[in-house]
Amino acid sequence: MKKILALLGVFYLFPAVLLAGDGDYAVSKISPLLLKNANVVLRVGEQRFEISSYTRSRLYRKYAITILNEQGDEFAFLYEYYDKLRSIKSIDGRLYDAFGREVKSLKNKDIQDRSGRQARGG
Repeated sequence: MKKILALLGVFYLFPAVLLAGDGDYAVSKISPLLLKNANVVLRVGEQRFEISSYTRSRLYRKYAITILNEQGDEFAFLYEYYDKLRSIKSIDGRLYDAFGREVKSLKNKDIQDRSGRQARGG
């Protein structure tokens, strides 16, 4: 394992909201059975859908992934879409090192808003 990154994506979206609480994300806490031949390990994956009225709902998402090597780098990105019916309220994320210590917090300058064509590479 040349490169070990623990990546925690915490995203707030309307109707999709991703929210992750504090946890121990050290690579040493991952079962050796999950690490064998793995590029990425999903540590946390939760969704909650709330309906507050006939016209308003919210989807909360929470996930944490650990990227173990370069083959897992494609999972270091988040792609979400929005339109007239869906909007993104906020996005938050943190990057952890292999020992579970926070290295970086996501900043607004790290976020890019692209059209669907650009996001797909076209």
